[in-house]
Amino acid sequence: MHHISFNASEDRRRSLAALGTIVGEGFVAIDVDEADPRWPNIETWMKAHGVTDTVYTEFSNDEISRARWLKLVGTWNYGYPQPDEENMGFLQATYDLSAGCSKCKLPLKQKAPFQIRGEPKWGRRGIFQLNWVFDEYFVKPEVWASVFKPFGVGSRAVLNRKGQELKTVVQLVSNSPEVDFDTTGLTFEVCDRCGCKRYQPDYRGPFPPLLQELSGVMVRTKQYFGGNTFKGVLVSQELARKLISENIRGVSFKPVAERED
Repeated sequence: MHHISFNASEDRRRSLAALGTIVGEGFVAIDVDEADPRWPNIETWMKAHGVTDTVYTEFSNDEISRARWLKLVGTWNYGYPQPDEENMGFLQATYDLSAGCSKCKLPLKQKAPFQIRGEPKWGRRGIFQLNWVFDEYFVKPEVWASVFKPFGVGSRAVLNRKGQELKTVVQLVSNSPEVDFDTTGLTFEVCDRCGCKRYQPDYRGPFPPLLQELSGVMVRTKQYFGGNTFKGVLVSQELARKLISENIRGVSFKPVAERED
């Protein structure tokens, strides 16, 4: 699937309409399947108009239910970590940066609770990520108690900017060992100061195979991804089923491929 977002000027709307795609005015977003007969022409249109996209894969319920492990994918990002969001002040407030690289900050080790502006506006959702922090998940306390606590996943308080503990949200905490996965064929950037690799996020296809058997139900990868520097978060099939059965909204799942050897 290709998620395409752009400012729909009159010229762009007219040219897209000629390709059989009608969009409204202003900033719009459309999703196009590569199997859609319109896709080749839309791809050409994107290049001509300087429009980019985000590529992702939709998996069937059967593919998700057969995977032993799944990558947790946040679908709801609520606000920004505090304080001083304009200058990424949360890094100094939340992480111990003393042992990290002076340029890329890796490795990141949390030293204090996350801070957000106030109590989340949950609506019908039960789990979220903060913008910029794509390897941490935050849930309602009752979701932690009913879904995650029975599996041994811990929790940590979340504060507001005054240092007061919030009542309707906790951070999920897993102490399971981190895991390696097969990085063959993945592109990456290297920090020119410390040599740390950051892999391009894996938007197309399943998550790469793991290189060892896992313990626990919620684990992180040893490897980092993306410009925002985050680790992958993997959950067991049992935990995924619990989230699905409880209709916990705010995440989706990407199957982890099995090794072929």
